[in-house]
Amino acid sequence: MISGVHVMLNVDNPLRHEMVTTLISKAKSALVSQGIYAERKLPATKDIIEKLIATCGDKLIDKRDKALLLVGFSSGGRRRSELSQMMIEDLTRVEEGYKIKLWKMKNDQKARGKEFPILGRAADALNDWLNASGITSGHLFCSISRGGNIHHPSLTGRAIYRIFKNRIKMAGLDEQLYSIHSIRSGFVTECGRQNLQILQIQSLTGHESHKMLSIYYRDGNILSSKAAKLM
Repeated sequence: MISGVHVMLNVDNPLRHEMVTTLISKAKSALVSQGIYAERKLPATKDIIEKLIATCGDKLIDKRDKALLLVGFSSGGRRRSELSQMMIEDLTRVEEGYKIKLWKMKNDQKARGKEFPILGRAADALNDWLNASGITSGHLFCSISRGGNIHHPSLTGRAIYRIFKNRIKMAGLDEQLYSIHSIRSGFVTECGRQNLQILQIQSLTGHESHKMLSIYYRDGNILSSKAAKLM
């Protein structure tokens, strides 16, 4: 929360100071040495995303949620803050779908902006949502009233979290096992399963270092390792 606010305001982030990151790292190591581990939620890999979008019907809210899930996953495992800030004005048509530019990202302190692809089924779902909603400007993902009316202010990060949790429940999955971060970790894990190159993945996720990226990548890639099949 604190880190996210500093990113949004485009000011120096104290939580990224070397002294603070070192302290946090040592604290985590101390807990691990005592047998205390942070609970890591399950990744929402491709098969899980398929189950979530299978809960989406033909209502306007379903079209929005389907587009939200597919765009969030397929464009590189976007954070909820990034999905919340997506603007129609930052969409560019390309041959296979769209590119979208994000201006406020966790590791883009100077807000130079970065472009990400929205292709294939994600582009199709986005088209369906835009055509059904009729929105032509402003935030890409808007709130919808119970009566089916569109409210143009963007979905908040909290609202996106609730949408994800609701679809998890509708799919018959245990919501305690997943968090909104599962979309991001799921994208990397799925890439690992499919043996995609780390640098190719990093160009979409925007991870500054390989550390966290490698953890989720290894989870997906480990069963494909030839080293595990020596016998």
